[in-house]
Amino acid sequence: MSTHLELYSKSNDLDLFRSEFLGFSNELYKDKPHIMKLPEFLESFYFKMYPGKHDFILIKDNNDILLRSMICVTSFEDTAFFGLFDFNQHSKLHAEALEHFKRFLILWLSENQLKRIIGPINFSTWLPYRLMSSMDGGPLYSFEPNRPTDYCSRLKNIGFKSNQIYSSKCYKELKKFTELTKNQFDSALNAGFKFESMPKCLSESDISTIHQLSLRYFEKSYLATSIDFRTFSTLYAANSGKDDYSNSFFVLSPTGEKIGFLISFYEHNSVVIKTVGINDEYRGYGLSNACIYLSLIKAQELGIDLMVAAMVKEGAQSESYGRKMTLQWTHLYEILEFNLNV
Repeated sequence: MSTHLELYSKSNDLDLFRSEFLGFSNELYKDKPHIMKLPEFLESFYFKMYPGKHDFILIKDNNDILLRSMICVTSFEDTAFFGLFDFNQHSKLHAEALEHFKRFLILWLSENQLKRIIGPINFSTWLPYRLMSSMDGGPLYSFEPNRPTDYCSRLKNIGFKSNQIYSSKCYKELKKFTELTKNQFDSALNAGFKFESMPKCLSESDISTIHQLSLRYFEKSYLATSIDFRTFSTLYAANSGKDDYSNSFFVLSPTGEKIGFLISFYEHNSVVIKTVGINDEYRGYGLSNACIYLSLIKAQELGIDLMVAAMVKEGAQSESYGRKMTLQWTHLYEILEFNLNV
């Protein structure tokens, strides 16, 4: 038995290739409801959205799919991304499929005069990315990459290295944090800033505001790219009716301009601090902590005493939460890198 590779760009039946590519993850994890399978319309979107050079990959044993992925050239020097990565680690040929994947990456990088590939990143960091690498307790949350941790270790076994590490950490004793940050909230109010609660379901206008603000906040973030409103709104629409934004806030300047926001929600009897961003010119006023103060006050009114600081780059400022509350558990995620010259 041996594996063979099929590319979307060379397929004689594009509809069949798309169907197999999209159906593989659903079939692979059909008995595991905690594994997120993106709606087919959203995964189909990936076949249309990327203007740069890219391709989709299936590695098979006869007609049985063992592995799928995408690969794309990026605007970052000498760098490609891979993403939409899934493989059948229970197949007897899983190791051969991974080695075949590695050989293809080496060839593709060489042909395109690139030096490294980073992932899993589904074309852009605005879309789902990272792999879970470890959990020392706590439940799995809806915002987390939820593929088995074996994905990370098995890719490292074929030569991938850690590129970036992120974490979600759960803390207890919210009262300590709110006591320490109340002064920042009061100072923000006294300076004329206001905090506007978001509705449970976001309007198109709300999504547009978040889009515009996000482009400003994250333009200097690692591997940041732009995202058009159509794509951005499609991602939010995919969660319509599932997410509740009523514990999230816009930050308004003394003149009434929206200059920041906090995305926060409840899950597993905890309050999740997912995204917080403030315009550069208004940093230094304690507005991020003021937003979090509001969110935690509402959580405590509901009897919640756990906070999850979600998807934070290791070593970032948000880790100071641990000096104010008691750490309960940590989930780690990684972006991996394969370097052609190593």
